[in-house]
Amino acid sequence: MLEQRDPLLQSITAALTPTMSAGGFVLVLARLIGGQNRPTLQLMVERADGGRVNLDECAQISRQCSAVLDVENAIDGAFVLEVSSPGIDRPLTRIEDFSKFGGEQAKIETHVLIEGRKRFNGLLGAVDADGVQLQQDGNWVHLPFAQMVSAKLDRAAALLAPKPKPGKKASG
Repeated sequence: MLEQRDPLLQSITAALTPTMSAGGFVLVLARLIGGQNRPTLQLMVERADGGRVNLDECAQISRQCSAVLDVENAIDGAFVLEVSSPGIDRPLTRIEDFSKFGGEQAKIETHVLIEGRKRFNGLLGAVDADGVQLQQDGNWVHLPFAQMVSAKLDRAAALLAPKPKPGKKASG
């Protein structure tokens, strides 16, 4: 996953992936937030078959992952575990995500300036081993995966965009 550059998160992802796969789920994103006293481990999961994850499944995944994390002693001390679906603005964390959601609106942020900017918002295009094409303001830009800080779908923007009013029919 593109987001898992942190060694601790890589270890957590490696420990949880077999459990997720066996249950028919995919770990989209794992991230630690909060302080050192009691951090929160957030897991975003989706069904491997593309279906939606329901609340009962989140609870089941939470119990299974909690057991794995306890056995692996993956996080020192107490922590809070949150399991959820990725939601409408789903993070893009694997190279195949960029292909799967091609043609959809996305927001991508990079570490370095690319064509004078670090934040991009546009339509996902062609994907190669190094990055993705993004159409923004009518122009295509290639964004290397290695330079990405974050990437997510921007479906909310499409839902909130004003809808064109139906035109009047021509008489005649």
